[in-house]
Amino acid sequence: MKKILIIMFSITLHLGCAQQETVEIRVNELQAIDFTNAKDSVLLDVRTLREFYEGKITHSENIDVTKTDYFTSEVKKLDKSKHYFIICRSGSRSKKAVSIMEDLGFENLHHVTGGILAWNKENYPLDR
Repeated sequence: MKKILIIMFSITLHLGCAQQETVEIRVNELQAIDFTNAKDSVLLDVRTLREFYEGKITHSENIDVTKTDYFTSEVKKLDKSKHYFIICRSGSRSKKAVSIMEDLGFENLHHVTGGILAWNKENYPLDR
């Protein structure tokens, strides 16, 4: 919990009091966040359901961004006040997801650069 507070504080400092923008974070920063009891943070994996079940990060939720209409309708149901950490396989689809979410009025978005490929490169664990 202490690590998530430190990261959130640094993100807040980075953003300042002006209009918020999407924050780019690396997998080592993501790995330090404990999503177990994080009530205000969500790890959103936007890969296909098949990719998600081949290996996912613990406590991540999945909404497939390749199904644009489905993704948009599901994202509209989410709480806009939470912080969303968006990840995909390599970073491309998550950028698309971030763009859609920004257009829907989400402000607390954190794009995970390098995606699951970067996560795997660091030998961080995946649930299967």
